[in-house]
Amino acid sequence: MDKSKAQLKFTAPYREITARGSFRKQIILTFVVGFFVLISAFASYLVLTEWDNLRRDSLEETTSMAQALASGALPWVLSDDVAGLQESVHAFHSYPQFSYAMVISPAGRVLAHSDPSKVGMYLKDEQSLSLLKTPHAMRVMEDSHEAVAVAVPIKVGERLVGWAKVRLLNQENSLYLREMIRNSIVFLLVSTVLSFLAAMIIANRLGQRIGSLVRVAEEVQSGNFSMRVSTAAGEDEVARLGNSMNKMLETLSQNERELRTASLYTRSLIEASLDPLVTISPDGKITDVNEATEKATGLSRTELIGTDFSNYFTEPDKARHGYQEVFLKGSVTNYPLALRHRDGHITDVLYNASVYRKGSGEVLGVFAAARDITERKRAEEQLRAASLYTRSLIEASPDPLVTISREGKITDVNKATENVTGRGRAELIGTDFSDYFTEPDKARAGYQQVFQQGFVTDYPLDIRHRDGHVTDVLYNASVYRDEAGAVSGVFAAARDITERKQAEATRTQLAAIVEYSNDAIIGKTPEGIITSWNKSAEKIYGYPADEIIGKHITTLAPPARHAEIHELLGKIRGGDTVVNHESERIRKDGALIQVALTLSPIKDASGNITGISTIARDITDKKRLEKELHQASVYNRSLIEASLDPLVTISPDGKITDVNKAT
Repeated sequence: MDKSKAQLKFTAPYREITARGSFRKQIILTFVVGFFVLISAFASYLVLTEWDNLRRDSLEETTSMAQALASGALPWVLSDDVAGLQESVHAFHSYPQFSYAMVISPAGRVLAHSDPSKVGMYLKDEQSLSLLKTPHAMRVMEDSHEAVAVAVPIKVGERLVGWAKVRLLNQENSLYLREMIRNSIVFLLVSTVLSFLAAMIIANRLGQRIGSLVRVAEEVQSGNFSMRVSTAAGEDEVARLGNSMNKMLETLSQNERELRTASLYTRSLIEASLDPLVTISPDGKITDVNEATEKATGLSRTELIGTDFSNYFTEPDKARHGYQEVFLKGSVTNYPLALRHRDGHITDVLYNASVYRKGSGEVLGVFAAARDITERKRAEEQLRAASLYTRSLIEASPDPLVTISREGKITDVNKATENVTGRGRAELIGTDFSDYFTEPDKARAGYQQVFQQGFVTDYPLDIRHRDGHVTDVLYNASVYRDEAGAVSGVFAAARDITERKQAEATRTQLAAIVEYSNDAIIGKTPEGIITSWNKSAEKIYGYPADEIIGKHITTLAPPARHAEIHELLGKIRGGDTVVNHESERIRKDGALIQVALTLSPIKDASGNITGISTIARDITDKKRLEKELHQASVYNRSLIEASLDPLVTISPDGKITDVNKAT
């Protein structure tokens, strides 16, 4: 459709409308409705903003009370003082809009409550129970028109000891909002009436030709650049204005098409970016953002545009200095900032920015792109923590640890390696691994074997200390690789076996002493089961070791002595020691022998009794000799006493040592 036809299509019905006088009604209706919508939107915005402020204030107030309760309840929770907890809770009773407050244990039991009847009960509703399963951080449990409830963890360090929960009612806020809504409605009605009167006055003063201009202007304002003003022939001001407007509309239509095409392309590029993008005016105000910026700040495009760029960072002065530097230098690269979200969480970013200009070269503003480096920083922190953790593990090892390059050079050592060589870490790194052993060629062959086979196990070497003393060690080593899988070097750990060798020598000596002792040395469990048997035990009792080990000690005693044996075992299990206890035992051939026993408990490193050691000496001949001597003494005494003559014995120093009855 050409321009003339478009004009005819528009102007014909328009003249009909104006002829009927309906244009006046449309002006009035448009004015009144527009004003009504504007005032309604404004009133709604005020109400919603006020409600949001009230809700936020109520949430902050409830959060502060919950935090105060958590802080005040902590000492009472730690001291398990229910009365103190109740006092902490009852301190909030007088607060306006108070609903309830309580302190909950980590297991869900109510430790204190503004309603004392609920103390000691366990949480049952799903909402409260979900609190026990969430991370130990503040949580909004309820946020509605009726009430706000907040739960705050009670912690000692990182340990959770309970929850403080406070609920406040929103009744006063609701009443206040209803009153505000009523006032807004009254204001809206009054404003609408006034706007209607004003529209009537304006409509009466406007002519049809001015109405045509208005109509076209409205269409253009809505984005319709194809409309043209239809005016009667003439040279008056309205006609000239209509002709000028038509020419302007022609130019605007062309420019608008070109601008829309460029704008859509540019906008698509901006919105396609995953990085936050923003444009900034010379006075530091945000002029445009993309969706990624909205997500990073938690604010809408409308909320962001027109505000100061520096408002959304943890360091506003640094952000302000950054864009000012762009205006001075033309660009900045990798400028670090921390972007703060509406909910409080922080995003670490690097900004790259440059100025953009008019066709004349005049700087219009700054275009800035932010790259989120949160994950990179987290990875760097994790890598640093892992490195420190690995280093701590290496240094915590009591064994000498060392890493060796493919050339056999030491690349790292721990403190134990410094101690065993008598040399500092700086002195060791870069030197040949084999230099610190009594057999360098054997040490060199050892790490070369690791490179060939991938590992070695229990490789014996002798480390030579700076002062000359030698430490016997066993090395376990394996290769380690880079990310591509190539072998980078060898990780080797040495175990000091000096004490083990000494212990083995000591055990050998003790075994020889036990084995060749003249006394029977018997080991048994605390219950009396024989576990060891030396050669003298075999000689005294007649049993070979393989025949007696595993049997009870009562096998070696006559039945009359069994109770005595159990009594002795009980004493040893109680921690006592029995020395030179004389008793009777039976040899394998049935012969009865006299023995002197010494029994002592065997304990492990923790002091627990794990066995009993018995040393038995055959005193059969000794007892027989003592009996014979006793009998001879009795016979001689009878002879002395039978004499009718006085008899006396005198020591070398003249002392009387014995006399008979006659004396």
